[in-house]
Amino acid sequence: MAISVNFSDIELKDFDPVPRGQYLVELVEVEEKVAQTELATHYMKCKFEIKDPEEYVGRFVWDNLMLEGKGMFRLKSALLAAGFTNDELEAGLEFEPQDLVSSEFVLALSIRRSEEYGDQNTVQKYLPA
Repeated sequence: MAISVNFSDIELKDFDPVPRGQYLVELVEVEEKVAQTELATHYMKCKFEIKDPEEYVGRFVWDNLMLEGKGMFRLKSALLAAGFTNDELEAGLEFEPQDLVSSEFVLALSIRRSEEYGDQNTVQKYLPA
């Protein structure tokens, strides 16, 4: 059976990274994952939608936040930016990753150059919105 499609209202999307800088974003998806490696790394896969500046509204940025091991400093930074206190984090924290959806952050983004995968944005820092 043939499929009929109409592309008259469809614009091609730009997959180039946004310029280095700070962006207001909203966390729109979070997924808890365990990498199937020797280390069985536990992490959160996060998808952020840019809210400002206007010219990049609707673009997406992804980041992985480690839930164990030495990389947890980035998770701590993100949780502090989301409004948790250092005392709460130091006392030990239990949270549902889905509860962070709709949280706003300011992300300091840079660009990772890659001939193999193409240039990509990378999160350098989480700041409060």
